[in-house]
Amino acid sequence: MALMKQRDQAYDAVARQLIDGTLQPGQFVSQRELVAKTQMPLAAIREMIPRLEAEGLIKAISQRGLQIVHVDLQLVVDAFQMREMIELTALAHFARVASSAQIDALYDRLRDIISRATLGPITPEFLKEAQAADWDMHDSLPRLAID
Repeated sequence: MALMKQRDQAYDAVARQLIDGTLQPGQFVSQRELVAKTQMPLAAIREMIPRLEAEGLIKAISQRGLQIVHVDLQLVVDAFQMREMIELTALAHFARVASSAQIDALYDRLRDIISRATLGPITPEFLKEAQAADWDMHDSLPRLAID
């Protein structure tokens, strides 16, 4: 099983705090405060901030810090629609440039995760492995440059 990257661990820690209410909508936090709240290194916090911004969960505001955004159904729908557009474009490009072996390896790993999820049980260790497989798949897709 692949080890979860610190960026992923930091994301999970922040997500838990958003869910349990430790981080409140409208609240401003600094990167250093997130380091203290998550017990993760500053580099990991910096790496996961773009994902939180892209998902609409935080907003970076100059001279103020990171603001926790109010999450409602429309925000979730908008975030998933934006993510779908970006990922479909990246996936189409990846399909053109990746080798068959790369595509088969990703497909087999994700198919295994789905199969195991169907059979159960869903343990915390399995969820970590599934999240790591998802991150690895996303990391395999090429970064798209916007000029």
